[in-house]
Order: sequence, then C-alpha cells, then structure tokens
Amino acid sequence: MKKIISIGMCLFICLFASRIFALGIISTNGGFEIEGSGAGAATAAGWSGTPDSALSRTDAAAHSGSWSMELLGGHWDWSHCTQAYNEEDYVGKEIFATVWVMSPSNSSAVAVNDQFGNNSVIFKLEEAGTINPLAESFGILNVDAGGVRDQWICLTNIIPIMPAGQQGFSCELIGRMSSGTVYFDDLEVVVIPEPVVIGAFFGLIFFFRKIKIEE
Repeated sequence: MKKIISIGMCLFICLFASRIFALGIISTNGGFEIEGSGAGAATAAGWSGTPDSALSRTDAAAHSGSWSMELLGGHWDWSHCTQAYNEEDYVGKEIFATVWVMSPSNSSAVAVNDQFGNNSVIFKLEEAGTINPLAESFGILNVDAGGVRDQWICLTNIIPIMPAGQQGFSCELIGRMSSGTVYFDDLEVVVIPEPVVIGAFFGLIFFFRKIKIEE
C-alpha cells in the first residue's frame, strides 16, 4: 500500500511540476538553424520581417551553430525581424530574453543619427499588435563612440512582471543603420513562473516528504 501511495505522490508532483515549468524557453529557431518554407524573414522558420532586401538568413557569421540573421543598413526603413508569442497568458509572469549581436569590421555598422544616438541595433519586447516597448535594450555603437567590431555581444531584456491585459507579446530584432551590417544569433526568450506558484510546488514536495516520514 505504501508503495502505491508513494508512486501516486511522485506522479502527482511530476505532473504539477510539468505544468509549472512547462513554459520555460518559448522562443523557437533562435539560432536561425532551421530554414523556412515560405517568405518569412528571409526563409528562417518561425520568423517574419521587413524589408526583404535588408534581411537574410546567412552562414557568413554565427555565434553558435552555422547560421545567423543578417540585417543590412542603408534601406528606406529600419530592418527588423520579428517573432510573436500569443499562445499563452503571460500576465504576472517574468520574461527574461537574451540575444547575441555582432558587426564585422569589413562592413561596420553606422547608426542612424536620431533619438537613439550611436546605437545600431535595438532589441525589443513589444506589446502584442503594437510597437510599444515592454522592455528594450540597445547595442553596437559606432566605432568612434567606442563600439567594438568582430566581437559578439549579449543584449538582455527583462519584464519583471507582465502587466495585466497582455495576452501575448513579440520580440523584435531591429537594425537602424545608415550603412553596414549586423548579425543576430542565439535568441532565447524565457518565461519564469510566478514566485508564489514555485513556492507552492516546493511546499507540496515538503508536504509529501513529511507524510512519508510519519508513515
């Protein structure tokens, strides 16, 4: 009887854990290793973006693996690559996102001179269906402003608590250059469960452990 109870407890805890930690990494094809079958973001599966002439899934550079997303400057609009996350309700959860960026010395990125200063890339988490940022970070400074070339740099975004009313959101990789090239690679967007839920999970473990000891 004790074995049946113990097995049942174990299965319950495992099922509960799978529901709590199921979200985890929600980004897909963050390394651009998977080729798309349509016209989205220069044939990178799971991505969309514009303008087509400024985007290219490429094996010319990579932070890991063999592929990355190349964005070119000097186009009529900022080049941007997008992935949306609309399948779950993320309200109340923490979102942690990272991406690696690099500009090569033989095609040095030159930032558009506007309100974002000398930054050539923007990494944004946006409200669903808008361009309003929930979090954003900037990188790849012009060389004369201290920017480095031929070196991969990690950019980070954090949404401590997803606000109410945000059923979904999107990730934007943006190049804002008058000329030059930037590469994006190894995007990860992670959903961290609410602390109270994690506490409940470990509370259950302690509760079942106590029952076992008292048997």
